[in-house]
Amino acid sequence: RFLADLTGDGKADIVAFGDAGVYTARSQGDGSFAFIPTPTLPDFGYAAGGWRVERHPRLVADVTSAGHADLVGFGNAGVHLARNNGDGTFAPRQLAVADFGHDQGWRVEKHPRFLVDVTGDGRADVVGFGDAGVYVSLANPTGFDPPRFVLPNFGAEATVLALAQSDRETQDAGVWRSSDRGATWSRVHAFPRRGSARLGGAGQLVWAPGTADLVYAAGGSSLAVSTDGGATFTDVLHRPTGDLQPVNHVAVAETSAGSLRPPIVYALTDGKVFVSVDAGTTWVADAGGVPATVGGATGLANAPNERVMVVSPRSPLEVFATGNANLVPPQLWRGDYSRFAQTGASEWTPVPLPTLDKQYSGNVFVAATRPGRGEVLFYGPQRSKVFAAPLDPASAADWQELDDGQHAHVDLHGIFLSGDFAATFRDGSYTPTAGTVWLASDGGIFRSTDGGRHVHAAGSISTLSVVNIAGLALPGRGPVISLNTGDNDGFASPDGGRTWRPQDYGGGDNDCSFADPLRPSQMLVLTPRWNTDGGLAVGGTGQTLALYGAADGELPDVTSTARRQMIPGPPLRPGSRIWNASSPFVIRGYRPVVLDLPGDPPQPDDHVFIRFFGNFSSPDLGTFPDNLAVLLRVRNLRDVTKRTDWNTPGSWRVDRHPRLLADLTGDGHADIVGFGDAGVWTALSTSGGSFADPRFVLADLGYDAGWRVEKHVRVLADLTGDGKADIVAFGDAGVYVALSQGDGTFAFTSVPVVAGFGAQAGGWRVDRH
Repeated sequence: RFLADLTGDGKADIVAFGDAGVYTARSQGDGSFAFIPTPTLPDFGYAAGGWRVERHPRLVADVTSAGHADLVGFGNAGVHLARNNGDGTFAPRQLAVADFGHDQGWRVEKHPRFLVDVTGDGRADVVGFGDAGVYVSLANPTGFDPPRFVLPNFGAEATVLALAQSDRETQDAGVWRSSDRGATWSRVHAFPRRGSARLGGAGQLVWAPGTADLVYAAGGSSLAVSTDGGATFTDVLHRPTGDLQPVNHVAVAETSAGSLRPPIVYALTDGKVFVSVDAGTTWVADAGGVPATVGGATGLANAPNERVMVVSPRSPLEVFATGNANLVPPQLWRGDYSRFAQTGASEWTPVPLPTLDKQYSGNVFVAATRPGRGEVLFYGPQRSKVFAAPLDPASAADWQELDDGQHAHVDLHGIFLSGDFAATFRDGSYTPTAGTVWLASDGGIFRSTDGGRHVHAAGSISTLSVVNIAGLALPGRGPVISLNTGDNDGFASPDGGRTWRPQDYGGGDNDCSFADPLRPSQMLVLTPRWNTDGGLAVGGTGQTLALYGAADGELPDVTSTARRQMIPGPPLRPGSRIWNASSPFVIRGYRPVVLDLPGDPPQPDDHVFIRFFGNFSSPDLGTFPDNLAVLLRVRNLRDVTKRTDWNTPGSWRVDRHPRLLADLTGDGHADIVGFGDAGVWTALSTSGGSFADPRFVLADLGYDAGWRVEKHVRVLADLTGDGKADIVAFGDAGVYVALSQGDGTFAFTSVPVVAGFGAQAGGWRVDRH
């Protein structure tokens, strides 16, 4: 039941969706209503059309700017519109948009949908909060425009992007996107090919820091830019000849608060840099002395990492870039772009290197703190250590090694800093102050909460070429441990390492075990040299999996065949010999499976595998090399029936996080207000029906502060007559008010303005009052 002006007289009338259709009661202007006992429109009802509250939202709003409210229903097929005839009656409904409906996957319990004017033209537009974020269909004189994806936030799920090059299936190479927890993926961009040449290794994917919508994908053959959160990409940076400039890497300066785009973007390829100061629309080639040894293509090992150039935290006009892999000695460079606007040329100087040993394996890479989070540079010079230094190291003595005690595998592939990471140098000493560091290596991912000084994975193990370990435990029992060693069989312990037994799995560099703490009754071992009978396959290419199981509440015996099931691997591409790895193919796939998320009960046989690519190639274009990079998801591992992708967490939930729309700034455009876990977020409307990046504006009135959808109503209304919507929240102790400041923020005092109308102050209930 709704209140809306049906006749344009400025008085709110009653509109009710009953069994037989739509009923109306017109306002008499004195607080009474004239009820019409027969349906004004025999549609949109429980019996009249089969409309259901739990499936089909129905709303009332003026979508024609005629001054009287129309009817809009979100049915199975999409958005249905019944226009007001001007006298409170309605024309027959018509399908206006074949989207936003139940058949398109929209659900009442997940996806709020609204009718609000987001352009200021007087017409109510459709705004839907879908899995990936905010979708808008603008009203037009005949109905609604097709939906547009305008903001990758406030959605039921998290948007995940993956870059797949040198894929198992050549037609799959490109950028892939999922907005439904990895259950389904769609390729949103394919990088261009040059004739029959195959694409090189995966390049780099960067979601522009500080933005919600800008994504940059360097694919080797081009640079692609997305302005809609990865929904679509466009290749940019054309050469004078008209074709696309190959780009291997991209570095994006952080977008400051209040801005909508980064101040500068750098595109890097072999010995060349291109610069954009308008987020990637136009580019200028750097005429300076860019070192010829930077910008090589990304590779798995003995090659550049994806991150070989970073923007300095102290200035967007300063970058650091590592030389390519296998240089003797290694190289690290500083690029100065402070005069680029005047000269079109950068200036480059070498950065003093740390003291290095003679190892050459793994990847070269760099990283840096974010602006305002310290001024520290991290460098991986294709050695067994990662080094940290201030931004201006004067000599090798200014570099400090991370990973005291060498717990990470000596073949390092990258360092990754959490978004809240912060560190500095005090009196010449590296001092981390917040956040988490991860190191990637042949031995897996190692985590550190002290800035990388100490990393933790499988410690205190001494054996041959340890590259993988898995463990399972139950209260008072275990842990069962599987220890995997290089090109050998492994060792297993049923009692946390007190006793050991040999574990036979066929040997090979990538015979690795996987255990998930949420699945203590099963362990998985990749067995590329075994066949489905558990015997040695001809040529060592069985490509199988061994699943060791136990009854619920029991731990598996990973040395016994009694509860072991041999599972065939996925089909191979013609010309390919492996789907993950085997001894002759060295270092692929040591981290093959994605862990379940805490709080998400795992399905017994639902697994996601990461299959890594390698640094292999073939001059024969009639065959396919084994450098394959895909995600494989099997929902029933024992049947091995499906390949999809991995699982990612969502965020906003209907049962926890109200989302509303109202004009917060007085410009006549509806803005988004979301009540999240930590408090209130807003996204201001921009011209054209889209929204600016979300901002966290108030650390209260959210789930973490005790506010609940089932207890505490939160609404938006203009309380002061200034044309700007304020927040009115009905809490436990009464009515709380947060006054709009006109810029999307609010002034709030955590004291009720009325000690009533609350869940405790008066006993008011959402389901009754």
